[in-house]
Amino acid sequence: MSFEQLIDWPADLLDRARQRLGAMANITEFMQNGISISTDYSGFNSPREAMHQLRAACKLHRDEVPEVRFTRACDNAKLPQQLLLWSAAHLDKNRSCVFDDIECALSEHAKNYLNALEPPLMDKAPSEEDIAAAHKAYTEMQLWLMRNRSWIFPNKPTGTCLVHRDCECPQPPNLGVGHDGPLRFNWAGTVCHAWSSAGAQLRYAHRSERTHAVWLTKRIVSLERDEEDGFFQECTWNYPVVEKLQYPTQGWCRTVWVKFGPDTLGFPSRRPRVMSFAMSRNKLVWLAPATPAEIQADFEEFFARAVVLDGDSYLAASQELVQNMYTARLAKRHHFNAHEDIACDNRRVLQHALCPGYCQTLKAYQEAYEARHCSLPRPAYIVDLEQSSE
Repeated sequence: MSFEQLIDWPADLLDRARQRLGAMANITEFMQNGISISTDYSGFNSPREAMHQLRAACKLHRDEVPEVRFTRACDNAKLPQQLLLWSAAHLDKNRSCVFDDIECALSEHAKNYLNALEPPLMDKAPSEEDIAAAHKAYTEMQLWLMRNRSWIFPNKPTGTCLVHRDCECPQPPNLGVGHDGPLRFNWAGTVCHAWSSAGAQLRYAHRSERTHAVWLTKRIVSLERDEEDGFFQECTWNYPVVEKLQYPTQGWCRTVWVKFGPDTLGFPSRRPRVMSFAMSRNKLVWLAPATPAEIQADFEEFFARAVVLDGDSYLAASQELVQNMYTARLAKRHHFNAHEDIACDNRRVLQHALCPGYCQTLKAYQEAYEARHCSLPRPAYIVDLEQSSE
């Protein structure tokens, strides 16, 4: 993948869609009334960038450009909130909302009941009894939310958002429904700590299970009230989609999922994820392959790329920018070389600028390269020091 191919990736996907019989017609019909998007666990709101790239690719090829409206975002972290507020002000002209708590749509009675069920904080090395008790508590939360969902989420919930602090904003906002309105989707990157291969691996006993239960119940309520047409969810590779999404929502949705990472898409980075899509049975029909294995294979046939990237994709900085980076890194590690004396191709300077762990990773990459290409003169090559050489 060259630098040009990297930049043209969205347009390349549309080109591939044109080569599939009926695919572009389905896409056009799917988006003809526009798309309305809300996000939870919003982070830096990657769905907005994805929709921006899709619209840009459509314009480039003179395709029909879908109307996309972002209605609501929600995140409790301060840095994402800053970006979300900037996006609401500058990209949405303050027409979208930003909330700081997924539970803001719940009634006060429901919040108090969940607080009463909340298990105590666990130690870094919790006992099996503590884990079992927490698992039981969060399971009871999910069951109670589902049994009482008709009243704990008010029919026309409102809340004070970070954009419109002096008024109560509707949740969800008022939009057209039926065949004349846009498709309405929620996107969420749920907390991955519970299911990560690193850390305590608390799974169903992790504190994030409470918020997940509220988020999932709200999705079901929104489907029942015809306020949403489906939702996308992303989490780490080990997230159990069948138990956490497919079974609880099967009466309202068909759920499909794929597992992939940046390396599947052609980018030299390992971050395996699972991406799920739950679609309303009353609004959408799935026309693609049926079984999880067939869906995975079809996804990889369409999206997968070889992990081969030439240097132009990375070597885009000027000599001055590289020297400034070296100067800052060396100063941070208490090596004060004169700016003009720093040679960007100096291996000793590079090692002084790196932390010991990165130096060890770099050495492992050098040994791996020499073992594979021992008969070749040593050229320049590119490695990611945050990724293992194995």
